[in-house]
Amino acid sequence: MTNRRLFGLPGFRVPMTGSPGEMRKLAAPVRVRVPLSLPGQPRLAACVKVGDQVKLGQEIASTLSRAALHATIAGDVARIGMSHAVNGREIQTIEIAASGVQEWIEARVLGSPAKASWEELTATLAGLGAATPWKPKALQESLGEDEAPAVRTVVVFGCEREPGLCVQRHYLIGGRPDLLAGLAALRSLAPESARVILLVPASLHGSLSAEFPGCELRPVPECYPDAHWRLQLARVAGVGNTTMARARAAGILALSAEEAALLGRSLREGLPRTSKLVTVSSKSLREPLTVETVLGAPVEHLLREAGLSVSAGDRILLGGRWQGHAQFDLQAPVTHETDGLTILAADEVVHRGEHPCLNCGRCTRACPVRIQVGLVARHAEFGLFQEAYALGAHACIECGLCAQVCPARRPVQQLVRFAVLKCEDCQVRDREGDPDVLDCKLPSDHDRPSAPRAEAWTAERR
Repeated sequence: MTNRRLFGLPGFRVPMTGSPGEMRKLAAPVRVRVPLSLPGQPRLAACVKVGDQVKLGQEIASTLSRAALHATIAGDVARIGMSHAVNGREIQTIEIAASGVQEWIEARVLGSPAKASWEELTATLAGLGAATPWKPKALQESLGEDEAPAVRTVVVFGCEREPGLCVQRHYLIGGRPDLLAGLAALRSLAPESARVILLVPASLHGSLSAEFPGCELRPVPECYPDAHWRLQLARVAGVGNTTMARARAAGILALSAEEAALLGRSLREGLPRTSKLVTVSSKSLREPLTVETVLGAPVEHLLREAGLSVSAGDRILLGGRWQGHAQFDLQAPVTHETDGLTILAADEVVHRGEHPCLNCGRCTRACPVRIQVGLVARHAEFGLFQEAYALGAHACIECGLCAQVCPARRPVQQLVRFAVLKCEDCQVRDREGDPDVLDCKLPSDHDRPSAPRAEAWTAERR
């Protein structure tokens, strides 16, 4: 980590180091667990039942708008039930046990996507279960839903989510043909007036400037958190901070270079997406290893195929060192957002505890969105979740810098995240009419008490 003076105060920046290194395709696991959830999409409904036999690429869950999940191995549906997501929350999953020949479903080859009409392109993507906002006219009419916000800008992230990962860079270099095909499809699908912006690391901007016709290439600083996806998305939107959902409501469609490339591959092969690239990092590896596996593959399978072992006291993170989530179960699955698998050796693990805040202000100085992190964390620590939310917890981009710089080793990021999850969960349940959480609505500005009365006010509402 390096310090840079900003308005007389130190700012914290981490180099976005990482190189594609060795690329290895892993054998398919004997069992997968596919979550019935896609980021930013409605919950999917299973269209198979326990005991069904499925082929590779067969649709196993979908939404009314034809966004779908597919079997990533051929075999038998062993279980449909609750499991834990990467962040520890309970979600429904479908488990498939491999059996017999790994046979694919019949391909839906379009021919030449470049020459296909808009209707043919959207119909093919809907048949492949691609979660795009563009749907064929017949499907739009059958749904009878309100028209989704028009796409005015398409943002493709060719930069990594956090330091040490190499997934998006692979598609900018080795997987460029698929990325070019995917960007061409996005250009055909988007309105003619829409902009297609590809964000790339600054060091690659010059060499790639002529490689992606029809796209606006923008260089991204190769330091963290300046390269953080939410900050870059906010910069495109011309605001200080935003989320993927809010950007979409404003007409901005955001996706990774991997998602765009696999869209191009699906159109070329006529088969749905089943694979995922993951950067595996460990103290025992000389450099990060990029592996290709299937969605739903368990962590245990990746470790075994990569020749890595886990000892007592080690930590397994799905993600990188900054935004990754520690896993308690080696059966945790690889999902669409799993760009990294990081093994922290026992001597690298920082043990955080319930230590008092020192009021040093380092967390606030490190925060790229200027949240008063220490104050928010203390409110969350004592159950004042509404107050923490109102003080800006919801603006957190979960970059992890605050926890990294805290000299007291407080779990500040986890406390802020907990306040957000608690309040948003109450809001959802309140909209669903749950009478047990009607008093958990966030107070309005005129109803919010001053800090000295906050504890008594919260006790009364409880």
